[in-house]
Amino acid sequence: MVYLPNVIKKVARRIIASHPLVARFSLINTAMAEFDAELNTWALRISQRFTEEDFNSLSILKLKWVLRQASEVPYWQSIFRNTSFKPDGLLAVEDIERLPITRREEMMSIPLAARSNQKKAKELKSTLGLTSGSTGHPLHFYRSRRSKIRTQALYRLIMDQARAVGKLESDKPRVFNFGLPRLIPIYPWVGFMYPLVLEEGTLSRDRLYRFFGDHKVEVIFTYASLLKRLQHWWERDGRFFQFKAIIYTSQSLDPLEREAISRFFNCPIFSVYGAKECSVLGIECPRQPDKFHLVPELGYAEIVDDKGVHLPYGVAGNVVYTYFENEISPFIRYGLGDLGRVEKNVGCGCGRNSDFIIFEGKTADIIYLPNGNGIICKALSIAIDKILFNKVYQFQMVQQGKDQFILRVVPRSSLRTVDEEKITAVLGGMLQNSMKINIERASRIAQLPSGKTPLFLKI
Repeated sequence: MVYLPNVIKKVARRIIASHPLVARFSLINTAMAEFDAELNTWALRISQRFTEEDFNSLSILKLKWVLRQASEVPYWQSIFRNTSFKPDGLLAVEDIERLPITRREEMMSIPLAARSNQKKAKELKSTLGLTSGSTGHPLHFYRSRRSKIRTQALYRLIMDQARAVGKLESDKPRVFNFGLPRLIPIYPWVGFMYPLVLEEGTLSRDRLYRFFGDHKVEVIFTYASLLKRLQHWWERDGRFFQFKAIIYTSQSLDPLEREAISRFFNCPIFSVYGAKECSVLGIECPRQPDKFHLVPELGYAEIVDDKGVHLPYGVAGNVVYTYFENEISPFIRYGLGDLGRVEKNVGCGCGRNSDFIIFEGKTADIIYLPNGNGIICKALSIAIDKILFNKVYQFQMVQQGKDQFILRVVPRSSLRTVDEEKITAVLGGMLQNSMKINIERASRIAQLPSGKTPLFLKI
């Protein structure tokens, strides 16, 4: 473990716990905002080596702050009153479990004004945010200037990792943002394009390919589904561009699929896990794929069962998150709609000391059979990936009604009828032979307006 002098830790902790200068003085100044972002980036680099005790004390400090802010919001005033919860009486982070879990569907029924501090929103000229709606429940909320600065710092930390795994010499990698417009203000991207550029024809794609070369793009940041679509078109168009590293978000890749994509692009790839309303929750470990180092500096992650009971390390359940950085529209014990588990970090080789979160899918990604049994879609996707490895560009699972299962695939030329018969038999067994299975070939799989392509749909 790298030893950190106490004075360095105290300075970093103070920066991470305090209001950024831009937010504190209500300044809108580009130079000041850049200074704030760099200052917070330095502090986050230091905090990667914090001890468990350091993280706990910081979390309590920040949790008390956001709870005090929430006490000025009508919705949370009511919650605190009904539960006799006193923010200043918090002794340990776990004390927050006395509060109820909030869910997106429930929050949608509460007016924005009731779950936000309207006075601060007006004073700070806060902008509105909107979740992607990938769970079927898009939600409005106010963005916080404090949250923006912290997120800018966190993305610089993410690019540190891209620079390291890609063996880049530049301190500031040339990163292209493909399809994530909400992140445009968060990092100094070398460029941005919308996803439809791939589907609008050869001339449109040529413009994208030329941009990569003309601007010497080193890293691409995109959705997993867009990455797969880019591979599809490069193989069709006979084109290629050598990135140094790839960062993907929003959707997970099964191991074989990930290995194939990394081999095709001939560079390291890693992922970040987050939510629009709560920034980044985890950064994938460069030493342990599919394990994400939590970011306890910005929030507190819990795993709970269906009754809201806190689960211990290593046990899978529902991911619940308390975000420390939004005092205007607080998200406290907020159910993300994800399934996952938290694992203890015992001396990870990458040097980060925070615990891990392992993402296991969406709570909505469960197929309920006619007999009432449930099958987690990730188990099916792993089987599909194994059998159809290198035979399809992309696939999507669709449950139609109670007893119809459609496997929609964008096929490669190597996909044969015998492959379809094999996967049909395997899926039939996994679904307890209770559903009719159809294989549907498609030229592309439709995206949501956000750019995401859901792995599983119910229609």
